[in-house]
Order: sequence, then C-alpha cells, then structure tokens
Amino acid sequence: MTNLRGFLFVGLAAAMFCGLNAVAMADLALIETEAVSPSPTANNLYGCSVSLDGNYLAVGSNYQLDDVNPGKVEIFLRNPDGSLTHQQTLTGFSGDEDFGTDVSLSGDTLAVGAHNSNSAYIYTRSGSTWSLQQTVTGGYQFGISVSVSDDNLIVGEYRAHKISAFHRDAGVWSLESEIVKPNTRLAYGVGLCGDVAIAGPWGADSYTGSVSMFRRTWDDGTQAYIWNEDGTYQASDAATNAWFGYRSDVYVDEVFGDVAIVSAKMDDEMGSDAGAAYIFRYDSGSQTWVEQAKLLADDIAPGDTFGTDVAIYGNTAICGSRQDDDNGDNSGSAYIFQWDGETYDAGKEVWVQVDKLTASDGAEGEMFGEGVAIDGEVFAVGAWGYSTGGESNLVGSAYVYATTGGGPLAGDLNDDGFVGGDDLDIVRSFWGQNVTAGDLLSGDPSNDGFVGGDDLDIVRANWGQGTPPAPTAIPEPTLLILLMAGAGTVLMRRSRGKNR
Repeated sequence: MTNLRGFLFVGLAAAMFCGLNAVAMADLALIETEAVSPSPTANNLYGCSVSLDGNYLAVGSNYQLDDVNPGKVEIFLRNPDGSLTHQQTLTGFSGDEDFGTDVSLSGDTLAVGAHNSNSAYIYTRSGSTWSLQQTVTGGYQFGISVSVSDDNLIVGEYRAHKISAFHRDAGVWSLESEIVKPNTRLAYGVGLCGDVAIAGPWGADSYTGSVSMFRRTWDDGTQAYIWNEDGTYQASDAATNAWFGYRSDVYVDEVFGDVAIVSAKMDDEMGSDAGAAYIFRYDSGSQTWVEQAKLLADDIAPGDTFGTDVAIYGNTAICGSRQDDDNGDNSGSAYIFQWDGETYDAGKEVWVQVDKLTASDGAEGEMFGEGVAIDGEVFAVGAWGYSTGGESNLVGSAYVYATTGGGPLAGDLNDDGFVGGDDLDIVRSFWGQNVTAGDLLSGDPSNDGFVGGDDLDIVRANWGQGTPPAPTAIPEPTLLILLMAGAGTVLMRRSRGKNR
C-alpha cells in the first residue's frame, strides 16, 4: 500500500484572488487606537483627511482656519501589537496653502492636496523616509481632492468643475486627460482604484447631484491612454438638494466586479439632511454601473449628514456622519456596512450595518467622521473638531479601528498572516543581494537594503507565529494514487495565498 503521508497537493484557493474581503459578517469587535498628533496645535484641523494602505496611515492637518501655517501631514506605521509609531511629518511649502486638505496612500506613494496653492504633491517612500517626488499644479483650487492608485493619480479642481488624470512613467508624472463638467461641483471628492475612477458632480441639477465613472483605456487613434467616461448616474430616488455625489469611492475586484459607493449627505428620507449613501456595481454585460443598495444608518436622525465621507473595500463600506450627536452636538460617528456576497432582495444586494464607531473620548463638536478610510480589516476615522483642555481649540485627532490587535507580523514577508517556510524561501531567494530598503517581498524585513543574516534572524525569531492558512482539500486516496501514477510523485510546499 502506498504511504500517502507527507504529500501536499496544491489547488486554487479563494485567497489567491484580488479583492476578497476577509472581514467576517458578525460582531466586528473592533479595537480603537488613537493617532495623536505629535505636535497638537489649536485650529490645525488635524484629521480633516485620512488614508490607509498596508501598514501606513496618513492624516491631513490643513490649518484651514489659520492664515499663516501651510498645513502638514502626519504619517504613522502600524505595529504588530496594534500600536502606532509616528514616522514622519510632511509640511507644506508656503503660508496658508491648506496642505493636507486631502491625502491618498497607495503602496509607497502618497498624494497630498493643497488647494490654496493650486497644487498636489506626490511623495514616495524609501525605507522609512518619505521624499517629495513631484509637484503637479493647475488652476484655482486645484488639489481640493486627490486619489492615487499605483501609477495613476486623479486631482480635483473645484472652481473649474474639473478633474485631471496623471500617469507615472519612469518616476515622472504626466497629464493624460482632463474632464470638465461646468456648473456641477465636479471634483470635490474623487476615488480611484487601478484604471477606474469616480467623481461626483454633486451640484448638478439644483444639487440633486450625480456620479460619473471613468476608465483608463488605450486609444488606437491617438496611440495613447485616455480616460473614457463609463457613464453618469443619479440615485434611483433622486431629489433636489440631496447632494448626491458629495463623496465617492471605488474598488476594483477581479472576482465580484467593480463596486462603488456614493454619498448623499443631505438626503431627506430619514429627516432633513439626515443623509444616505448608495452602492453601485459594474455590470460587464451591459457595461453600465447598476445601483444595488441605499445605505441608511439604523439610528439616523435629521441633521446627521450621514455620508460626510465614504470609503469602500470589496464588500465592506464605511460612512462618516460627522454631525451625529451620540457624544454631544456634532460629536460625530461612522458606520460600517457589509454585503455577504450572496443575499439579494428583488435582485439587489442586501447590505447590512454591522457596526457603529464613536470615539472613546468623543465630545461635542468633535466632527468624528469628517474623513474615513478602509484597507481590508482596518478602518480610520478623522475628527478635526477634537479639542483639549475643555476648550474649543480644534486640535483634531484621528482613530484607527481593527478587528485584530496588530499591524504587520514581524517575519511575515508574504503577508499571509503566518511566519513559516514561504517567508524563509523569500530570504533565501534574495540572499546576498542589494534590494529596495524595507521591501518584504524582496526579503528585507530589517530595512537596511541588503538581504542577509539580520533578515534571516527576524524570520527565525518569529517562526511559527500567526495563524496558518487553512489547508486545501486533499484528494481521495484513489484519486491521489492515480494522480501520482500518471504524473510521478512530487512533493510540494503548501502555497499560502494573499488577500489583496
């Protein structure tokens, strides 16, 4: 009889696909960590914008009420124990430019909007240092919104009702397309994921609002990439002064399709200016975006402005409600919604509220929910109205919420949540080489730009930590014997997929 012990056969696992959401459909049991400003200053509006990607958090502080300071952005690193380490402060370049009005992270790239200087700044990270790569400029209030994804960048120009699309090639950002929709308030809030962008002309049709989708494609005529409009859409229950499109975000998913969220913070269904948000999903057959759900908070009340900001990742969305009153007038909150991927009602997706977030130290006027962000199982919320010492000094704050205590697991180079043989193989593959400092997939957890003994020691010190991915099903013995007889006996290391 053939001894079958020790043989592992690798199948296709769902975790190999991009965009699968790992957040469970249950009580999220989120843990709060406050991202305190390293230099709190009155009226700096710290928390007016937030962005998450991987292990990094960026928090904007635009000093909008201050006519002297240019603004700044604070960058934090999430640690394995869930704590936050302040990594760097980026400061604006001229007085009163509102540097930090909007921020957007994508891997080792950070975009910062500064609409009072009509600029957007792009930074890149090497190791633990963020450096300015390029500045792009435009007309009046260019930089009111920014969104970066890989080598693509969208910048909003508010007064011109315009968005500008840039692409990076060999480290240089160049303008690819400009889209103008006169008298619509286009570009106040933009979203971008890969080659798909979203922007909300929320002032269109007497502030009924709409949302426009764009896709980057190759144009044979011009022999260049251009951004084509995927269509402009209104809510199924469109109403005057709803401000539909005030904020928006999009997520590209290779398995379930592209999905978008659009806010209408002045929607009146649950009372005057209570607010709402809508989910749209791209239908590849009709090549249109189809409204799937309208999101309303369970305890929504008039004046909450639910949808102050929105963000989406796969089948999970977060909506800010900065004028909710749970902890006092305008203390603010944020709500998390999910779709389980299979529940429909009348052919539409059923999205369910699974959590409500409020700051543990929330107070009147905090405006918690002004900015929101999501990356996988991690959420960030900005609260620019946070004050200290019992005064209304608008120092501001930001908060991170996670379903687990920690950020990156030391030694987990392939980000599968477990330190084991696959991580050791990465170090072995790049042994003795000079690589980009801090690039885990190139075997440099020691962040010194060289793969050697220090990196091996980190993997060894954390060996076996984390949770091993669920093994794939092993074939029935008869089938296994046939497979081995037909193709020979091959011993393989179990593959560990990555959700992203």
